[in-house]
Amino acid sequence: MGSHTLNVPVRVFSWSARVFWLVALALLITFVTYLSKDKTAPDLAASGGLSSCFNCDNGWNWHVLLMGIAFGVAMTESILAFCSSSLRGNGYAKWVHLIWQVIALILAAVAMASIIVNKGSNYEHFYSVHAYCGVLTLVLFAIQFGWGLCAFVLFKSKLSDATRYQMGTYHILLGKFTYFAGIGTCVNGFADMQMMMVHAGQPYYGSATMAQSWASIFLWLTSAAVFGAMTTSRTAELVTDSDEKDNEKVAV
Repeated sequence: MGSHTLNVPVRVFSWSARVFWLVALALLITFVTYLSKDKTAPDLAASGGLSSCFNCDNGWNWHVLLMGIAFGVAMTESILAFCSSSLRGNGYAKWVHLIWQVIALILAAVAMASIIVNKGSNYEHFYSVHAYCGVLTLVLFAIQFGWGLCAFVLFKSKLSDATRYQMGTYHILLGKFTYFAGIGTCVNGFADMQMMMVHAGQPYYGSATMAQSWASIFLWLTSAAVFGAMTTSRTAELVTDSDEKDNEKVAV
């Protein structure tokens, strides 16, 4: 089986993930735009639109949007960089991966600062499941980022191949934990906001609550497609390596 045929599922999953995060991002932007204090807009549903939701300040808005982009877009693309045979082939995958990781780190830091500084509700900080999951996710993010940076950029020339391989294994494992934990925490945060909106009088099937529901669904689909891309990419690598070894034996 040729490598081109094996790469077809990888491409399908990769581009599916991009379509899904584009839809999720559009929903989040719509949600945040209509939740802004200074914006009023016609209802998007039969009753109870985004503009009639509880009064979210810009801290809420920026936190929701930036965290969604950090994990739904930047972290997704950082993983998909290694699922691209062309990027791996010319050696660019590592640098594309690093750039997206840096973008995700910056977005997550700004998002955390915005919710801490501008939180406009009467609720306390760090009391909810979402808050604790978020802190754990960011700790994992920092560890895997620093681990990978040390292994493959800062101290690459000083480490043996065996050490780099071992560090790379842990970096990949922590990276997967971080990514899926991040998507799950975003979805959990959307659920928190839904409950607050409904408690404040937003209809269960109003446009605000439905926007959050569908954004959650498409973020989940994004992570599922990324998992598919990672799995099929690894399968393609293993089969290709096996074919190359068989060809070497035949040549001998």
